[in-house]
Amino acid sequence: GFLRILQWEGVQAIFHYDAQRSDEQLALLDIYGEKLEGPRNLHMDDDIESVLERFPQENPIGVLYGDGENAPYGLLELNDGGASIVYAVEVEEGSVLLSLTFVGDRLADMTCSVL
Repeated sequence: GFLRILQWEGVQAIFHYDAQRSDEQLALLDIYGEKLEGPRNLHMDDDIESVLERFPQENPIGVLYGDGENAPYGLLELNDGGASIVYAVEVEEGSVLLSLTFVGDRLADMTCSVL
């Protein structure tokens, strides 16, 4: 197959095509600028508490909901200087992952990928 990479200020989109350069599918959408919003009205610089309020959670840390391996699930990992959150849902084509990276307690990067 083929990849088509499109980039704009603060956004990158990668599309996958089959060998005939048809059957286009979005493989990755990366938002790291302030011009666009992500799922559930996420914006760069949102604080982690307001982001967590927009998604289901059964636990305050670690596995937020689900089993952490089979979609749907949510995972929160704290690290030095920030945190990362991954949400997974099943779709017809496989799984969609929304990965959120926080520097301090502020959203710095959103990546949506299809597996």
